[in-house]
This record gives sequence, structure tokens and C-alpha cells, in this order.
Amino acid sequence: VFSAQIEAFVDGGSVKYKASGLPSGVKINATTGEITGVPKSAKTCTVKITATNAKSTKLKAVFTQTVTIAALPAWAVGTFVGGGDEGILTKMTVSKTGKFTGTWLEAGQTWKVSAASFDYVDPGFAQAPLLFKCGKVSEEVFAEITEDGIVSDVFVATRVDWKTEPWKSLGKSLSKKMSKQPLVIVDDDGNEFTVKISSSGTATVKAMMADGYKATAKAVLSQGDADFLTATLFVYVAPKKNKFPEGYIAHFNLQFDAEGNATVLP
Repeated sequence: VFSAQIEAFVDGGSVKYKASGLPSGVKINATTGEITGVPKSAKTCTVKITATNAKSTKLKAVFTQTVTIAALPAWAVGTFVGGGDEGILTKMTVSKTGKFTGTWLEAGQTWKVSAASFDYVDPGFAQAPLLFKCGKVSEEVFAEITEDGIVSDVFVATRVDWKTEPWKSLGKSLSKKMSKQPLVIVDDDGNEFTVKISSSGTATVKAMMADGYKATAKAVLSQGDADFLTATLFVYVAPKKNKFPEGYIAHFNLQFDAEGNATVLP
């Protein structure tokens, strides 16, 4: 993202701004003088700024400025894999022009990047806000890339493999236990979720939202730690017109014991 603020005073009156020669993808706000946008290529431009008194076109100031748009460093271009607390960033690709494509797996749903650009790029470090959308539900996350070629401050997250131990034995215990006594989770907003887990690790969730809306939520167990028998349950309640327009997403950290009991961790 390129950003600059132009300020001019023309005989004390309000000012209107215009600019020529700006890089493709960058524009000036005629009222505020703020220049913003995402440049589409690396280049050096000579930009002509004109500030005119809103009441008299004869009163104006004109000046030029050289603007250099540097190319993205090589380490910020390519394909990156990583994950975060709210889901799994299965794949993110950055082009030479800074265009992002990718998906985010959350609560069993695949979210596509709908808007993204580098917020800033410093030597060895780059940060980008990413807007993900799935249906009408959207959220913004931040991806941080380092010159080591990794997405930093996140971790690679994988689904629990219920065909291997200790998850295979745990799945049998959970299925038997939860068929008689499902796990009930109530979040801080009063939304209630009744959870059953099958022997293959498939989670089914009945949701009773705080406003009375009932739904079958989609869910997936992920990010398992076999040493401590913990896993993260991602829950997604799809939006529904006129009844539940906002949708819902959450994750709950669970710890299990060998008998199939589950505890919600803080």
C-alpha cells in the first residue's frame, strides 16, 4: 500500500487537489489531499500536484515530486504455508506485483482471499492485511512474512489423524461416551453448542444461539497434540437471510482423557 499526505494553503480558503503522473493503482483524494493505493508495478514517477482554492481557480499552487515504487524483495514473493489460532492457512501465494491468492480453512469451511495487499514492507519483514470471505461472513487477518520464507508468528496446523494412536483409541472412547452424554459448550455470549464426536473423529454440532436461532453447525477437529490429548474444535454456523444474517465462527480448545471425557480449556 502506498500512502502520502499532501497539505497546501491557498489564500486561506478550502483547497481542492489533483495529481498527474501517479503510478497505476494510486489516486489522490481531491478533498483531503491524501494519496493512497496499491501500485501495480515498480517504477519511478514524476508527479505533478495542483492545489487550487475552491472559490477561485486563479489561486493555486503547483509543485512536482519524484516518487519511487520499489519492487517487492524476492523473499516476499512465492508460496507460503502456515496457520493461526482461528484456522489453517493452507496456501498463500504472492505475485511479483503483490497480488495475494489463497485459502483459509476454518470450521470445516474453505475461505478465499477476497482482498489483500502489503500494509508495509521493511528489510526482512512484510505484513499484509487479508480479508477472507465465506458466504456473507468475513473477517480480516494479518499475514507476516519474513526473509526466511515463512509466515511468522503462526504455526502449521493439521487435522487430527484419527487412524493413528492415540487418536484411534480415543475416538472409540469419545464415540461411546458422547452417544450417551454429549459435550455441551456455552460461550461468553450465551450461545450453546451440543457436540458429539464419532469414532472416526467427525464432529457434529447442534447450535442454540443466544437469540433463539437453532442450527446444525459445521465443525472440524484440528491442531491436535497427541502428547496432551488436546485438539481445537472449529465451529461455523452459516448465515441465513432474515433469521441469522451475520453468521458465527468460533474455536474451542478441548482436552480429552482416555475414557472419552472432554474438557473445554480457557
